[in-house]
Amino acid sequence: MTKVLKYLQEPLTYEEIKRRSKNGENPLSVVIRMGLDTLMSGNFEDIMDEMSELITGDACSLTDIGYTAVGAVDGDVLLEVTGDVSEFLEENNPEESEN
Repeated sequence: MTKVLKYLQEPLTYEEIKRRSKNGENPLSVVIRMGLDTLMSGNFEDIMDEMSELITGDACSLTDIGYTAVGAVDGDVLLEVTGDVSEFLEENNPEESEN
């Protein structure tokens, strides 16, 4: 029996990021789907920005990014991506922007 991995279909909301990272205290870890052509053709920084954008909707919101290939779907690679979101949470806090 083949195990089907769940992967992120759209960027997480601020609240989802906050909850999954325990208010930024823990690294955020998410499985994403990325085209093999993107991984092979882009430079390292562009790939990191693309990973961040797929997860948060912002290209520069994850820091200290690490990733591991965990599977494949229809020629795309499933990557478990881990990154620090503490700065993103501080900079995008909706409660602070209301004051």
